[in-house]
Amino acid sequence: MRTTSLLAWMFLLVVACGCRGPEKLEADRLPFKVAIIPIVEVREVAGADNAFPGKITETARIGIEGAALSEELERALEEYCFAEVELLPVPEGDQTRLAQERTWIDIAARNGVDLLVELDLRCRRELWRSSNSNSWLNVPLFFLFGPAMYILKDQDYAADVELTTTIYDCTTIASEESELGDQVGRLLTSQSHFTGSSLRFGDRIDSRFEYLYSLLVPTGFLARDTESVGSRVSDDVVQDLARQVVLGVQARRADLLHADHVSPVEILPETVDVRRGGSNDVNVRGRVRMHGSGYAGDLHVVRLRAGNEVATAVFEPAAGPGGAREYRFEGSLPSPEEHVQVEFVVGERDRLQRSYTFPVAP
Repeated sequence: MRTTSLLAWMFLLVVACGCRGPEKLEADRLPFKVAIIPIVEVREVAGADNAFPGKITETARIGIEGAALSEELERALEEYCFAEVELLPVPEGDQTRLAQERTWIDIAARNGVDLLVELDLRCRRELWRSSNSNSWLNVPLFFLFGPAMYILKDQDYAADVELTTTIYDCTTIASEESELGDQVGRLLTSQSHFTGSSLRFGDRIDSRFEYLYSLLVPTGFLARDTESVGSRVSDDVVQDLARQVVLGVQARRADLLHADHVSPVEILPETVDVRRGGSNDVNVRGRVRMHGSGYAGDLHVVRLRAGNEVATAVFEPAAGPGGAREYRFEGSLPSPEEHVQVEFVVGERDRLQRSYTFPVAP
């Protein structure tokens, strides 16, 4: 009886080791329409062969593609971070990088984008493999349960992959005086590094015939350096980097909502109500806060945009906490669109602009 209980506990321990995963992401959407510049080139770099524990694999290599990561970031950022996200197209023809950037900026500006995301992917194709703390379980479990412990994640794989994410205010960067890389329109820059993969036997095999070998040898000693490893780790790289970008954006939401060097306005998302009314009208109301001294001027215009429709909202001063300058704004426009862009213009002469995009509630 005791032996049976011990075996049951060992089996549950193995299941727990094999099924652990990252914590679930939570949606924390910011009121922006975002355009992602696609990754058209993966920069391959060299480095030291002892950069990670273990040894470099002979067959398995990273096969990550810029298109796969760009598409995954589009999905993840729209699901967890922003009101609306689009992936810009790869420009046709043989253009210089500067010409490509201007094309992307122009498309984003025409599409009413609030934020522009630039991605720089750098990687080394080699993979490092090492046996992890679960590997010691292979032999006793093989003798206790036979060749059935395929869920045990007993091999770790590391790779030198780095993604730099830079987010710009689109209105600022769309001006002729600004380009990608300029500090004036930059809101934040973050770097994400691949944290590694832990793979089970079923993730590593190239052929189903390898299950036959597992009848004789514990799975921890099999299929550790196959092409399937490179493919599976490449998928993990995409998922891991996208997850890190999501967490980074959510951790720095204040940097996106309020950027004095771009415009002294700060939207208060919790106060904004965008709702569909009668006759297909969309009604918008909310509050915005002003920062800094009066050198930039005061709030000049509040515009509402949805598709081809543009309307001007009315606004008036409102008392804010601690004497902060706030304005209440309200307006409406006819539109079947699912999102409305709210644009604030500060100053009558030297105008500073900032825009935000909200989904329309039924």
